[in-house]
Amino acid sequence: MANTGLKAGFARVDISPKEPMPLFGYGNNDKRLHETVLDGICTTCVAFQDDAATVLLFTNDFGQAFEKVMDEAREKITARTGVPRENIMLSSTHTHSGPDCSCEVIPYTAKYNEYATDGMAEAAELALQDLAPAAMKGGTVETYGLNFVRHYTRVSGNITGDVFGDFLIDPETGELVKDRSAYADHTTEADRLMLLVEFDRSTGEKPNILLANWRAHASITGGNYKRECSADFPHSFRKTVEEVLGCHVAYFQGASGNINPRSRIKEEDCTRDYMEFGRELAAFAIRGERTLKPLRIRPIRSFSENYTARVNHSEDAKVPEAKEVQKLWHELNELRPVQEFGFPRKIWSPYHADSIVQRSKMGKNIDIELHGVTIGDFAWTTVPCEQFDVNAKHIRDRLPFPVTFAMGYTNQDPGYIPSALAFAYGCYETHNCLFAPGTGEEVAEELIRKMKALWDED
Repeated sequence: MANTGLKAGFARVDISPKEPMPLFGYGNNDKRLHETVLDGICTTCVAFQDDAATVLLFTNDFGQAFEKVMDEAREKITARTGVPRENIMLSSTHTHSGPDCSCEVIPYTAKYNEYATDGMAEAAELALQDLAPAAMKGGTVETYGLNFVRHYTRVSGNITGDVFGDFLIDPETGELVKDRSAYADHTTEADRLMLLVEFDRSTGEKPNILLANWRAHASITGGNYKRECSADFPHSFRKTVEEVLGCHVAYFQGASGNINPRSRIKEEDCTRDYMEFGRELAAFAIRGERTLKPLRIRPIRSFSENYTARVNHSEDAKVPEAKEVQKLWHELNELRPVQEFGFPRKIWSPYHADSIVQRSKMGKNIDIELHGVTIGDFAWTTVPCEQFDVNAKHIRDRLPFPVTFAMGYTNQDPGYIPSALAFAYGCYETHNCLFAPGTGEEVAEELIRKMKALWDED
């Protein structure tokens, strides 16, 4: 089938909090209220429309796609635009200094959530008003020195997380590691590929729209006691690319569940670092944009599915110890190094304890939303979880589309969905997730099956 008149539209709306708001990431969020806004917290909507369908793809400066808030937003968007719920995908950049919309113990949160969902509905309306005929080109560019797999292998075979690039905790003792000679960096190589798709709207005399898909935790500005609200490096990235190329830019977070950014300035100077990091990442996008090739356009096709995923019940026997850890943690009511508590070593952290108790109360399965959209040679898949890069790369490599965005953090917030390899060695993410080992691979295979069916329709 020939091109059926693809149109693309863009809108960005500021939804920065106006009053002290809990900040996402690192726990203790009800005590970590923002005092300043370093840069605007935004919702960005890219609209696609042809004779077959209308699809809205969002990227929000949030830590997660908070399910309750996303549900409310989709209801408002459908009511105001007529776009069906299943064609609305609300993803998040995973900034660890953005508003925590789930922390309802703070009175302002409910007010903010109303304000933010109104902003998303406004962005949808504006993007649809901005629709213009579009041609499409795409490609990839390799990035270097900016992201890494945040795990180290100990001689004993255990794995632990590397949070900021220079902070390592031994999983056996819970102590800060100073001598790293017994550790190998890292378990696997990070997926460094940036994927780019540009919608040329020059015939309608409107700015082009550039979409970028890359992966790393947006955690440079964050920290337990940081009180600056920020979109982190995605803000600097899009700002820089827009200034240089003169186009609209939307950054879509990929599978960064196990991927951190390499920041090179000391923590006390991190406000400057996230801007520099974003500019360095932008340089790759600007270079890659020059090499993009025309992509075939076909009718918009999509699927939406509630996928039944398995819950991990392998640690249910640890519930009594986990409840003791929870009790001690809440009595202290503040963050301190784990080793000061004398926790039993089979309970890795207070968050591990919370996960054990939560899973024990759940059924055998949990439904998660999966989505996929194709516009000819360009496709994207979404999972609601913090997917690991190896599974997202598997999706990308197995699909026939020249450019595939494999995105996480969309429409729901069920947390980590680690790879089978991660479960084999054990790490922070496997201790703090709902899903049974192998679920990440099962979800990837389901997405591949569904997306290949859409490709075959053309």
